[in-house]
Amino acid sequence: MKRIKSYTLGWNTTQKEGYITLTDDSQKDHSFEKISLEEMALLQKMLFQDDAYLDEQQWLIVGWKKRD
Repeated sequence: MKRIKSYTLGWNTTQKEGYITLTDDSQKDHSFEKISLEEMALLQKMLFQDDAYLDEQQWLIVGWKKRD
């Protein structure tokens, strides 16, 4: 599982679809196209978390740290 270090979101205003590139901690880019507006909103919320990871099956995984 690779930690996401940065991401870029794009939106095609003509075709009404999104594009996202995730860059992991080894500097490898993972690109995804033709994302709906609903998916873009969900992905943005997930990526806003402190720790986001991409596993080998292309699952984006986030979690919350327990605060004492």
